[in-house]
Amino acid sequence: MMCAVTAARRGHEVTLFEARDRLGGMLIPGGVPKIKYDLINYVDYLNRAAEKAAKNYGLKIKFNQTVSPEFLKNDNFDSLVICVGGQTLKPALPGIDLPHVVQAVDLLWNPGLADKKDRIVVVGGGAVGCEVAYFLAYELGKEVTVIEMLPYFMKGACTANRGHLIHYLERQGVKLLNCTKLKEIVPDGLVATQIQSKNIPDPYAVWRPVLPENIKNPFEKPIKGPVVELKIQADLVILAVGLRPNVEFYYRCLEIQAAPEIYNIGDSFCPGRVYEAVKAGYNLGQSL
Repeated sequence: MMCAVTAARRGHEVTLFEARDRLGGMLIPGGVPKIKYDLINYVDYLNRAAEKAAKNYGLKIKFNQTVSPEFLKNDNFDSLVICVGGQTLKPALPGIDLPHVVQAVDLLWNPGLADKKDRIVVVGGGAVGCEVAYFLAYELGKEVTVIEMLPYFMKGACTANRGHLIHYLERQGVKLLNCTKLKEIVPDGLVATQIQSKNIPDPYAVWRPVLPENIKNPFEKPIKGPVVELKIQADLVILAVGLRPNVEFYYRCLEIQAAPEIYNIGDSFCPGRVYEAVKAGYNLGQSL
């Protein structure tokens, strides 16, 4: 597990378990690209705050320890707060298990996976996919293509952040293919299908605002047209298609009644941003 926090109410004794040697979870790989330095700064802040709490308030931190629901039950905690993160999604498509296919988070944990891989395709044009593309193009000098099945890249991201990042991707020659859906992965790349329509928005035209899902644009023209098949050469295919909640750990704790009170927060409840994770942790901590 990435991280499991267990809290015992007896005298407000709190123990935190972390499977790695540092707090931070998904923030650590997310902070690998230099443009995400703010995440690494925040991770450093969290670790200093935890050290201070351990010194001043008796917080127990146990690093490099993978725990199980049975382990937690045996320790007789009064409350458990489960925040073990999410699990990466992997489409059930032909070739998805080929050796040159990796998850975006795995690449960030280990950038060496891109060594001697000159042509790289990122599948998924959300914030993670575009940030990984920036990292590959600017810091590792790779030839990068990003495919996205929706009409817009980084849909839902802050307009300013979206505009700047896509501008720099264009400047570095990163190919952005929207309305393009992965069909299968082959040994020398991948096969995708792309809608051919004059109504497909220019992926680099960031001056045009992207409206939220609940706001309809009466002037928006439907994207309809023939679908063509594309063969894209690639030495490495990176999946950035999202996370699903890792709920199995939480449900197992419920099943064996590992503690009188059991809570599930963070990406193991619903994948979100740093803001949602911090807010959930703060609100729950205030109530315990």
